[in-house]
Amino acid sequence: MLSAVPAALDWVPYIDFLDSDGALAFVGVPDAPLNIPLFSLLAKRRRIMASPIGGRAMINEMLAIAEKFEIEPIVEVFAIAQANEAMQKVRDNQVRYRAVLTIS
Repeated sequence: MLSAVPAALDWVPYIDFLDSDGALAFVGVPDAPLNIPLFSLLAKRRRIMASPIGGRAMINEMLAIAEKFEIEPIVEVFAIAQANEAMQKVRDNQVRYRAVLTIS
């Protein structure tokens, strides 16, 4: 699961949603430390990782180019209850280019 959210959330439901050996990868930096019970990770060998996506100047440059050429993201939004359907579409190579799960 990929999180691009730059805000502090209750991450436990997201961790609990992961299957065995699943990973929650952060590319957005929450504004507060993560508060995740270790047992949520141990129970099914889940993991958390992060990756930088570039500095603010690089992001602003990329957004300016996208605006100039009217490039918009292609996103399919699924409720968390549709997670299995979303995952099957990803496995079947039917999602172009991003599937987003929402809680609420």
